[in-house]
Amino acid sequence: MILSSFIHKAHNFPSNTQIPQKAQTKPRSKPNTETGLIVVLKRRIYDITNVLEGIRLIEKTSKSHIRWKRSEASGLQRVDDRGAIQELQAEVEGLYAEEYRMDETIKEKQDLIRALAEDENFKKKLYLTAEDILTLPCFQDETVIAIKAPRTSYIEVPGPDQDNESSGEYKMIVRSHMGPIDLYLLSCVFCFSCMDIHMEIPLVRTTG
Repeated sequence: MILSSFIHKAHNFPSNTQIPQKAQTKPRSKPNTETGLIVVLKRRIYDITNVLEGIRLIEKTSKSHIRWKRSEASGLQRVDDRGAIQELQAEVEGLYAEEYRMDETIKEKQDLIRALAEDENFKKKLYLTAEDILTLPCFQDETVIAIKAPRTSYIEVPGPDQDNESSGEYKMIVRSHMGPIDLYLLSCVFCFSCMDIHMEIPLVRTTG
């Protein structure tokens, strides 16, 4: 706030503006409250002056005089250009409003997803298509088999037999004692692509 007030007042001064003499660090006599306040303000003015000089908004013409710098190349405008400031403030307020609307929309969608995920009736209707799965990068050009099995089921994939080691064939054993097991072949490396498959066809169904 002090910086804003200083810029506003100093910019309305003539081009060559005299700045106050540097304050003493330790006053010769014990200052009263007003004197102490003046000392503090002078120090702050010097700090602000140094900052403005550092960012090339002002320059010192002598020990006690400063003036505003103008640069057409860098496009620097008057600091107190109220029209530009108001335009920027309106833009910032618009961005804050847009951010608030987006946050509210995200929160609304998250609440909806959470409610659906916790709905037992909705969970029964959840599904994925073969295309949803096969379009994932990790499944490109791979043989994909989907397994639908009861809880406590387990899958075992032993290493290839010695006779079939050269061919690279593997066995997959799926066992369940709680109900049937459905296996779905979602892709075939020989003849199908992910766009050729539009339905999931049970390949094997077993109860043991």
